[in-house]
Amino acid sequence: MATFVLMPKLGQEMTEGTLLCWLKQEGEDVVKGEPIAEIETPKVTAEVEAPADGVLLKHLVPEGATVPCQEAIAVIGAAAEDIPPLPPKFPTAPASAAQEVPAPATPFTPGADHAEAELSAAGSDGRAGRPQRAGEEGGRSVPAPVPEAGGSKFGYVPASPLAKRLAREHGIELRGVRGSGSAGSVRARDLQPLIAASRRLAPLDVPPGAAPLPQRGIVIPHSSMRRRIAERVLQSTQRLPHFFISLDIDMGEALKLRAGAAPRLAQQVGVEVTINDLLVKAAALALRQHPLLNSSWTDEGIRVHAEINIGVVVALEEGLIVPVVRRADEKPLAQVCRELRTLSTRARDGSLRRQETSGGTFSISNLGMHHIDRFTAIINEPESAVLAVGSIAERAVAREGQLLVRPMMTATLSCDHRVIDGVVGSAFLNRLREILESPNLLLVEEPERH
Repeated sequence: MATFVLMPKLGQEMTEGTLLCWLKQEGEDVVKGEPIAEIETPKVTAEVEAPADGVLLKHLVPEGATVPCQEAIAVIGAAAEDIPPLPPKFPTAPASAAQEVPAPATPFTPGADHAEAELSAAGSDGRAGRPQRAGEEGGRSVPAPVPEAGGSKFGYVPASPLAKRLAREHGIELRGVRGSGSAGSVRARDLQPLIAASRRLAPLDVPPGAAPLPQRGIVIPHSSMRRRIAERVLQSTQRLPHFFISLDIDMGEALKLRAGAAPRLAQQVGVEVTINDLLVKAAALALRQHPLLNSSWTDEGIRVHAEINIGVVVALEEGLIVPVVRRADEKPLAQVCRELRTLSTRARDGSLRRQETSGGTFSISNLGMHHIDRFTAIINEPESAVLAVGSIAERAVAREGQLLVRPMMTATLSCDHRVIDGVVGSAFLNRLREILESPNLLLVEEPERH
């Protein structure tokens, strides 16, 4: 019996996904659980697995199509099996439409003419429930279009997330690259000769690897990630009554701890300990004592989360993504460092999994590396707070009648006033300052709860 492959729903916020490329072609054998397609959401790139054993009978949507969640994208069945009609929730076209199957030139949209024609309820052979197969026209066979180098017959260029990132960074047009991956998909290794050539020919005033600046006077099309960011921040600022409070933290002792613990932790983690590592652990410990900062507003009441899952904002060229360190309060600092490094790398490679970007209960945004003294961040709904931290810089500080120069950092807390009042937010910030100014608690290793 034929089985439909559906566009997966990778989290409550996902409503649609873009089919980047097919990893299995029509007529190929597939095994249940085997990746058959690669999709992109505003947060992650993921693989779609075969829901059953059999033969991939038909691709129902082209590469580059944007498809609503839970709509069919392919059919798997026995080798000689007819393709069944779509389930009732999917619209079908009248039988007369089966004679014309226009090649989709625009993103897939439910109910669009090209979708209704290709997925018609009756084929030209007169058997109900069998749509025309690719390569058939009016009952006779026609040659299938041959994809050109670096592109599909629908004009979309299939490429891995890393290849796309490298292409953006080096200004390489993927359409002219012949891919070595499945179905001609462009892989990072295919770009290496072009990257080497671009570095040899780069002007002296352009740093190697720098992304080309957008030209003036042009319109940059919205990416799916940028559209999603726009929706989220607009929704958050309109729905959540934000208020902001700030304080300065003396980071002298935290810097000493980082320098002193760095060699030992570097042996465990393999990388240098960063300020973000200390912030994640310190915030997680402060949230234990101030759980309202680790909660969400719901119609039924304020839901105080059982786990403390810290999201850390990572900047990408096309926008922002927030990977999550789960149960950060229960993990040793070395493990927090290791997970943050892995998550940051996967975020920039576009290979984060759904579970690595979902379930956050509190977020941290750090612009200190960009020499920003202070800023305010927008809450990542349904969370109730986000911590924004600026750079660590030497400032004059008055202590006991003396003027000292200390490495200071400004932390600004954005709060949802429906859940958090000023006194509660202030108590959390003061506890965070206590931990960072006496940071030995950050090295206390607690067993992870299972």
